[in-house]
Amino acid sequence: MLSMVKKNYIIFVSLILVAVAMSIYFLRMAKSDLVSSTEFEKHQSFITTSGEEFSFPFTHDNSNQENAKPTILVFWASWCQSCRASLLATNKLYQIYQNDIDIVGVNMQEPKSLVRAYAHEADILFPLIFDPQKVMLKKFNIMHANTYVLLNKNGQEVGQFTRDLESDDIQTLLGE
Repeated sequence: MLSMVKKNYIIFVSLILVAVAMSIYFLRMAKSDLVSSTEFEKHQSFITTSGEEFSFPFTHDNSNQENAKPTILVFWASWCQSCRASLLATNKLYQIYQNDIDIVGVNMQEPKSLVRAYAHEADILFPLIFDPQKVMLKKFNIMHANTYVLLNKNGQEVGQFTRDLESDDIQTLLGE
């Protein structure tokens, strides 16, 4: 009977140790996925589908800039059918509001040739960038393709959703 108690005690202590070790592991993993402002500033420059370097207007203090505009980030992938449809609709909204807002498509880890081909085929007018280090995905905690992030003219996040962008979203963003 005493040996049965010892076995149960050893099993219990072992399970506690495993739980503590797993907790430490997952906390470290979560911490390593966070992107500090400094790290984001270091990676503020990205490459567009046309091969040009692209720097985000919201990575610096825009509050003193007269021409600062709100920005809409579109996280997408070409394999995502709803993303393809949303990009086309977003492209139409961009044509209407391009003087008032910036729209930037952030591709989620696809080959550049595939993204360039799709951008050309769909005649996407707003910049599409590559984020190979997943800096943008981490900064905005993006879990799904077809996610929109709305940033006011000071670069502060004011909304995030996983549905199609609508004209009302832009009007609300412009009213901030």
